[in-house]
This record gives sequence, structure tokens and C-alpha cells, in this order.
Amino acid sequence: MKILMPLIAIFLFAISGCYYDSKEYLYPQLTSCDTTNITYKVCIVNILDMSCVGCHSGSASSGGGIKLDSYTEVKKRVDDGKLMGSIKWTTGFKKMPKNDSKIESSSIVILEKWISAGAPNN
Repeated sequence: MKILMPLIAIFLFAISGCYYDSKEYLYPQLTSCDTTNITYKVCIVNILDMSCVGCHSGSASSGGGIKLDSYTEVKKRVDDGKLMGSIKWTTGFKKMPKNDSKIESSSIVILEKWISAGAPNN
């Protein structure tokens, strides 16, 4: 019995460590966005919240003064080309998100479709 209790504790500890979260599981709204009806308030805000706003918001001290937490600020970066240049890792632009992997291609497609529709505040 003395040996059984520590073995059970080790087993329970080991299986609790076998855990993996994926963005798709944790944030299903990104993959469920209807690409035929892309809206700023649902689709674009979700993408930016996931990948950008942590550093690029009014409350963040990092981000180089670039804010992406309001439509006005996002539209400014859409118009100057910095939003797509940075997230697509285009030569001449800073790769964003900084020190992280490129955002999902499906999110980039959604952003491109929204921008090509005139980047409406909807």
C-alpha cells in the first residue's frame, strides 16, 4: 500500500501534464467567421484581439505607438499599408506579431477581403 499511493500520485500528475491547446479550440470564432459577410465588429476585431491588440493598444506600453484597438486607428494602418505589409511579412515592413509566428493564413484572407471591400466600419 505504501508503494501504491505514490505510484497513483505520479500517474495522476503525469497524465495531467499531457495537455495541448490549439488556437482553433480556444478561439473558435476565428475559424467560424463567414467570409461572405465579413464585419469589422465581429471578424476583424477578433483577429486583431488575438494577434495584435496585446501590444498595440492604448493601455500597452509596447507597440511603437501603433494602436489597433479602435476602428479609426485600424483604418489609419489599412490606408498606409502597414497593417497588411506587417502581418503578411512583406519585405520592407516589420514582421508582426513580433517574436511570434505569422498569423493564420485564413485570418489574413479575411483581413484582405475586408480591406478590398473598403474596410467598412460595420
